[in-house]
Amino acid sequence: MRKIVRLAWPLPLAGAVLALLVLGLSLSGLLAQHRAADRIDAKPLRVDATISAERQRGKGGVEYTVTYRVGEREYSTTSLNFKHRVKNPGPGAAVPLEVAADHPASARVVGTHYPDDDMPDTQLLITVFSTMALLTCLWFLVTRVRRSRATSPAPGSAAPVRS
Repeated sequence: MRKIVRLAWPLPLAGAVLALLVLGLSLSGLLAQHRAADRIDAKPLRVDATISAERQRGKGGVEYTVTYRVGEREYSTTSLNFKHRVKNPGPGAAVPLEVAADHPASARVVGTHYPDDDMPDTQLLITVFSTMALLTCLWFLVTRVRRSRATSPAPGSAAPVRS
């Protein structure tokens, strides 16, 4: 059993690295959502967009491509979530958008707070659980180091002699 415990320290270390990676990615996603929302709130510009394409995703989901024009340039996005905002979504349906005047690629459906209103909640849950996983893995690592120090002889001291 002691050999298994001795070999098991890389598992919490790998778990801590993975949890740290997930934590960083989820915080980065949250920051991007808030940055886009702040850009739109600073200088909102209303535009009419059109659903230009629809694509089936796994498990019955549908992904829509929304195209809109700001000035002389045309933009398109697939990251908008407009459930309950657009009746009968499909190619050709009109979607009212708010875009940032100084960064037109940042867009959201009128009446929402973020470009994708479901993402901040999901990313917040991912952040909480990855933080819990990181703390748990670090606790296992600290416990393992303390146990190994308690069982190993101090450097420079002689091993006990048994008679």
